[in-house]
Amino acid sequence: MTKLCIQMCGFFKREIEAIIKSEGWDDVVVSTFPAKCGRPPTTWDTLELANSRQDNLGQVNIFGSRCIIQLTDAPAELEHYHIHKIQQCFHLFASRAIIDSYIRSGAYLITPGWLARWKRQLDEWQFDRELGREFFRESASRLLLLDTGVDEKSFQRIQEFSEFVALPYEIIPIGLDYLKLTLTEIVLQWRLTQEQKKTETTLSDKNRQLSEHTMTFDLMSSFSSMKTEEEVIEGMLELFTMLCAPGELSYLPLREERLGRIRRSWSSPPADEVTVQKRLASLTNEHVWTESGQGFRLRIGQQGILEVEQIAFPEYKEYYLNLALSIAGVCDLAIANARQYQLITEQRNQLVETLKDLQETQQQLIESEKMAALGGLVAGVAHEINTPVGTSITASSNLLGKTKKFVEIFKTNNMRRQDLQQYLQITYDTSQLILSNLYRTDELVKSFKRVSVDQISEHRSNFQLKSSLKDILVSLKPKLQEGPTKIDVKLECDEIIELTSFPGALAQIITNLIVNSQTHGFQNQAQGQIKIVAKTDNDQLILTYQDNGKGISEDTLPKIFDPFFTSDKQIGTGLGLHIVYNIVTQKLGGSIHCESELGKGVLFVVVLPLNIGEHHEQ
Repeated sequence: MTKLCIQMCGFFKREIEAIIKSEGWDDVVVSTFPAKCGRPPTTWDTLELANSRQDNLGQVNIFGSRCIIQLTDAPAELEHYHIHKIQQCFHLFASRAIIDSYIRSGAYLITPGWLARWKRQLDEWQFDRELGREFFRESASRLLLLDTGVDEKSFQRIQEFSEFVALPYEIIPIGLDYLKLTLTEIVLQWRLTQEQKKTETTLSDKNRQLSEHTMTFDLMSSFSSMKTEEEVIEGMLELFTMLCAPGELSYLPLREERLGRIRRSWSSPPADEVTVQKRLASLTNEHVWTESGQGFRLRIGQQGILEVEQIAFPEYKEYYLNLALSIAGVCDLAIANARQYQLITEQRNQLVETLKDLQETQQQLIESEKMAALGGLVAGVAHEINTPVGTSITASSNLLGKTKKFVEIFKTNNMRRQDLQQYLQITYDTSQLILSNLYRTDELVKSFKRVSVDQISEHRSNFQLKSSLKDILVSLKPKLQEGPTKIDVKLECDEIIELTSFPGALAQIITNLIVNSQTHGFQNQAQGQIKIVAKTDNDQLILTYQDNGKGISEDTLPKIFDPFFTSDKQIGTGLGLHIVYNIVTQKLGGSIHCESELGKGVLFVVVLPLNIGEHHEQ
């Protein structure tokens, strides 16, 4: 159990222990440092040494006056230490006004802790009887014991000390209530902070679990549109790639106790295929951890065996395994259905030629389902097209009205030169307006068509980079107009750069980065700027993405690619940049890193091969 520590000089140990005991604070401990009253001043090393035998200290509250006067902010390793400097230690037991009035009246204030060792204290000061009497007579007219009630021998000791220094004494029974109020406030505030941390941790865990399941089931929903075993296996491998970002992923199909063709993907040189096949085929349990401890092997029902190795974030391997076990049955059913469908398809191919039309219609329906994922983009582009089309319709209608009126004037033989000039000017201006708006509409439609084809394509292709990036930005324009922040995107890219890669994956990277800036980086900003620069270096593409948003703190920066991590628990699932990381490193075989400071925006540097290898397509 994490504990709160109250640390003071040894003179007040018994008072704090009495309060802790009376209040039943089992999560509070007391620690003391030497009572030297600032001669010499206490150091951080002294405080830390005094606490070295205490376990599970969550926060240390240090109280003192002259003894801690030279202590400034705690060093980084002692950031859980909190200093409470007071003018007089006696102010802990009564109000400042009361204590100061006693001192002004000539009283020499004493507490039970100091009184218990007054003889040793005078020896340390090197006072004999005569020197002690002279010192106290010069500094006070009487002795005043602030009796806290923790030492029953205080009465006897004050008499002895009074006789030694030849001064009268007085006893004020102040008790512990005043000090108890101070400590109670600190204890309650600390407990409240601990409960808030527990609540935030619990909420974060629940949000993470919800994000895991939401993303998983969203990806699994595509299984319903897959009709072949190869598609389902490819979708399943993509699902586990997105979730776990493994260094190596292998799947061994099983067909009536026969081993099928092994399917694999990797980001580093893989092991021998025969060795992997034997290893997977030897699985007898439902699941086991791999020999490296950074992955697992899992039986997908009766359909096959999956191995996930070298998970990018092995600290989450327990969650990944539990999630894999929960979806293994769905994958099993999807593969079984796909095999059954393939069997039916083979039988259907033996039917008469008239069934071909039905098969073509069915394929069109499958493609329509894939296009449904572009619904959100369609709505945005449609909204953008509405403006130029509406303007063109209005202009055409106005031109038609002017033409009818011009025809009527012509028929009455009352046409003037001025009427002809006005009509020709209106016709010219309106035609220009209609043509410019139709050009704008044509550009939007072409950009949308190119991006939509890239988004649904899963095959490598050769494409011109600048044209592809411009299409992505045009399609995202409606999204950038949402919200209170005006966002300006600048693109710098050489016309000659060409890639052999996956344009849809590149579009998803750019889209996620821009949405991340819009959602998190430009919060409470009226103006946002994004700059995208593409350059080549030998056989690599260097793509930099930079915004002028609020930036990322130093302690947060190393975690931004972690799954389920988000700087704002109210918005976002914490999966956007994690998916970008997986696409860059797994799908595209590249690397990504981020540089940022608070208030200075972010800089993402993505390095990709200009020509991606064939094994990534597999």
